[in-house]
Formats: sequence, structure tokens, C-alpha cells
Amino acid sequence: MKIGLGVIIGTVVLITVYGGTFTYNSMQPVKIIEGHGKHEVFSNVEEMEKGSKLIVIGQRLSKEDTTILDDGFGGVMGGYTISDFKVKKVVKNTTDHEFEKKDVIQVLENAAIETNLLGKKVSYFQEGYELMKKGKHYVLFLDESNSDPGTFIPVGAIYGKAPLEASGGTLEFKGDDEHDDHIKEILKKSTENYKKEFTSEN
Repeated sequence: MKIGLGVIIGTVVLITVYGGTFTYNSMQPVKIIEGHGKHEVFSNVEEMEKGSKLIVIGQRLSKEDTTILDDGFGGVMGGYTISDFKVKKVVKNTTDHEFEKKDVIQVLENAAIETNLLGKKVSYFQEGYELMKKGKHYVLFLDESNSDPGTFIPVGAIYGKAPLEASGGTLEFKGDDEHDDHIKEILKKSTENYKKEFTSEN
């Protein structure tokens, strides 16, 4: 992956991407590029549940496929990761697929990490979304990709993933703007609602 000289030198650079922007912060030990754009909004967990075609509890496996999107001019538009997720319980399924315990599904996460040509790790993410941690358990609220059937995407891009065993109430969400408080509240409630189901499955 190539990074233009202006991106390397600049402390903060805005890169246009899919109707939003990516903010590059070169002062962090791990370079951070955060995307901002439009996404579906939910008022509460119940609304998010209704808007999901597939709700599963399970574990993020180690296999992943990372894609970094070049802008065609030596810069970067962002990135995403296809992560393998092992199902432990199907809570809701209105897709055309049948899933059961131990099945593995592919989840498209709007975040990616790579090591650039300078040997520096670069983290790309949308609106504070953090990649699922390998080996950890989550409840996922998913929709199916229109362009890649069989691949599933957290609803609202950033709402549909809640950790079930994070320590100290960590929500694994980087957002720190005022409007992010609402997202954090939904993630917190999702964790609380499904933690008992996760415990009963283990």
C-alpha cells in the first residue's frame, strides 16, 4: 500500500471517501485514520433487533481477510476486514440461510489494521468502530450484504456489535463525540440484555 508524502508529513489530513471523510492523526503510536459518513441510526435496542435479519451470539475466530482501499493517487480511502465468526446461538434469523451452533459466518467489519511501507501500524475505522478481538465473544445484529450474499454486516455500520466479556464495562467503541453517547448507551444495553444468554451457552 502506498501513502503519499503529504499524508506522511501532515499531522491531520482529511481524505474524502464514499460521501464521508477520513481523519489521519500522525501523532498516535498506531496511526489512526477515522472515517465519517452517513449510517443508519437506531433509537434503542428493540428497534435495532427489529432492523436485523440475523442476530447471533458467538466467538470471533482468528481467520480474517483485510482489504485496504487505495484512492488511485497514492493515498488511502480506508479499509475493511472480513472476519470469521463461530455461531454459538442463533437468536433471530430471517435470512434465506439456515444457521446452527458451531457454524462459521463471514462478517464484514468497517475497520482494518495494516503495517505500511514505513513499518508503522495504521488503523482505519468508521465512526469509532473497533474490530472484534480474536477469541472474544459478542452478540451481533446483522444484515446481509446485497453485493456479496452470505457475508453479513453489523446493522448501522457501528451499532450492531456488542462485547459480552469485555472487562470493566469496556464497549470496544472509540467514539467520543456527543452523539456517540447514544451509541454507547445502546451498546451497553445490548451487552446487558444478552450477557445472560451468553453465560447460559458456556
